[in-house]
Amino acid sequence: MKKYALFLTAVALAADVKPADLAGKWIADNGKSTPQVFVFEARGDKISGVTCGPCDPAHVFVIEDGSVTGDKIKFYVVHEDRGEGLAKYGSYRDIVTGTVDGNEIHAQWHREGGSENGEMVLIGPLRLPLQNRDR
Repeated sequence: MKKYALFLTAVALAADVKPADLAGKWIADNGKSTPQVFVFEARGDKISGVTCGPCDPAHVFVIEDGSVTGDKIKFYVVHEDRGEGLAKYGSYRDIVTGTVDGNEIHAQWHREGGSENGEMVLIGPLRLPLQNRDR
């Protein structure tokens, strides 16, 4: 009976993810290219942030309009800053949806108005201890 109650508690917690639970740095690997870094910031019930991969000035993009409902997450990656992709495709957004499962987000993305799509698993949030800045 105790195991069953513990299981139900774990299921209830997994189904009620808050944006603040996701704040921090996440690493995504789609198995094909350079891993991506996602940094989520929580403001109330919304998620925003940045993503990069590789993390150079031409490949840093804004995360906007993010939300979490139960264990589902949805956000947009805005590609309008710079880089060869902008010259080739113009400004565009990727829609990312996923399911939060502990320290993983199983996500799918697709280009808004396009046919490009893919999947990835984000691992995180990686929380690094604060360093003593007086040294």
